[in-house]
Amino acid sequence: MLIVVILAVGITIAILLMKGDAVSPANGQETEQVEEEELVRPDPIHVSLGDKMTVNLADQSIARLLRIEVEVLTYNEEAAEVLRRHNSQVRNDLMLMLTEVDVAEVRTRAGRAALQEEVRHEVNRIVYERAGIEDAVEEVYFLELLTQ
Repeated sequence: MLIVVILAVGITIAILLMKGDAVSPANGQETEQVEEEELVRPDPIHVSLGDKMTVNLADQSIARLLRIEVEVLTYNEEAAEVLRRHNSQVRNDLMLMLTEVDVAEVRTRAGRAALQEEVRHEVNRIVYERAGIEDAVEEVYFLELLTQ
């Protein structure tokens, strides 16, 4: 008796699963098209933030310097143009932010990752102020990062 009940439940589940898989061609094509559209992404745009920047760090015991070269990645052409057009403001605001960097933190991988996130946030703030585009910059790359 128990075996009959188990078989009946198994057959019922199998039938329900097969009915769920039976999708009409029109619906199946529509689903595939939506999935393809979601996967299509514009080409990445790499924007250099100019030449290397050298800033004095806030270390009271000794004079410290940070030299950094930054490039950002966006998929938004308008945001890339804003960064190119307002490069002086971006560099100025980044230099002001970088003067507060703790040299000990930048020497660790976690500290550099945190600094990348701070730079990304600062650059996104400028893009938003200038063009109203939120979170346009997705990645920040340090092409050079040197402390002395």
